[in-house]
Amino acid sequence: MEPGVFRPRVPPLTTLPSVSCARLAVVAVATVWLSAAPVFAQTLPAPDSIPRCEYNVRDSPAPTRVILFPDDDLFRPLLADPKEPRTAFDYRGARAIDPQDSTSSAAPASQVGGIAVGGNIGIWARKVSACHGLQVSVVGGVFAQFNMGSPSRDLINSDYIVGAQVAMRTGRFSGRVRLSHQSTHRGEDLISQNPSTPDPNFGFQALEGLVSLDSERWRAYGGAGYVWFMNEEGSSVLVRVGGEFRSRRLLFEMARPVAGIDLSSLQSRSWGVTMSANAGVEWTSPAESRRMRLVIVFTNGYSPYGQASLHLRSRTIGAQWQVEF
Repeated sequence: MEPGVFRPRVPPLTTLPSVSCARLAVVAVATVWLSAAPVFAQTLPAPDSIPRCEYNVRDSPAPTRVILFPDDDLFRPLLADPKEPRTAFDYRGARAIDPQDSTSSAAPASQVGGIAVGGNIGIWARKVSACHGLQVSVVGGVFAQFNMGSPSRDLINSDYIVGAQVAMRTGRFSGRVRLSHQSTHRGEDLISQNPSTPDPNFGFQALEGLVSLDSERWRAYGGAGYVWFMNEEGSSVLVRVGGEFRSRRLLFEMARPVAGIDLSSLQSRSWGVTMSANAGVEWTSPAESRRMRLVIVFTNGYSPYGQASLHLRSRTIGAQWQVEF
């Protein structure tokens, strides 16, 4: 050592305490989030503003009017329906299950990523008050799933949906009738690696009607429909029921707890029930024109995507980020 020069002694890395970077990150994010709650608090809309009608159960007087290209809708999107057109990103663990024994698995667990882009576009509405009346809309969406366990994140399946919808609302009751077409396209890598994959040209037309009873916190809905499958798959009656919960209070003055469950059954699947449930938190923009949710998703039953909706039973759990514009 040179005289007059001080060099601190640094212990070797092997003697330093082992600290998980992931734990430090979680603690840091939680600390900033909770301490900054007043900063990120939900901004409330102006007292005289009218929130989107699909989430408003308190109507107010207004003159009868016809609206072209309305901003909102009269029927609230289904919170737990995995095929409701919206923008969403999810990551799930999935496992195929044996139809003869729901407690056993027919295939090892896999990791699946999903992307959905879609929504509801109002075309024409006639409202007899602030949020009561009739509305015609077009709906559309793309739902894609990817194999996150493969090096190239292979595309498994993509469903394209387009349709028309008529919605109505009066009092606490709302309803919709939707006619839609779905076209399914399997991923090229999936087909090349699985030559025995069923016909990739799968699709159907569906007509479905739902009635919903809405309140500020709870919602219950139910209805039926009919499905015409392509490629000689036949046709089937569809039955759907579900419920939703939305808290009146904000969690940490930032987010609203929400939860939903959706149950569907098809005659062509021997009336086997498919369940989709989610629960999490929801944020809204100041004017309540946009909504964002972070939810935990659980599904059990027939897959809602592609040909798997007729033949494959699976169980999935994961996280999903939903956005409504």
